[in-house]
Amino acid sequence: MKNIEEIKKVNFPVLIIHGDADTIVPYDLGRRLFDAANLPKRFYTVKRAGHNNTYELGGKAYLEIVESFIQEALMLDEISH
Repeated sequence: MKNIEEIKKVNFPVLIIHGDADTIVPYDLGRRLFDAANLPKRFYTVKRAGHNNTYELGGKAYLEIVESFIQEALMLDEISH
């Protein structure tokens, strides 16, 4: 699959947020993309979420994951420069 090959070329932090009830992009594909991605990377599952409602169903935990990912990415950027 082309997406699997493309994500291997990404050389910056990757956050994949995926609903386990997604009927548009299968959950398994999200996991395979994550597995193929370079480090650093993080995968977050939103229980019972589909393709377009991860933010709504993820609630406060969703926001905390995004915020901590951004903070970690910024720290990595500072360290590398």
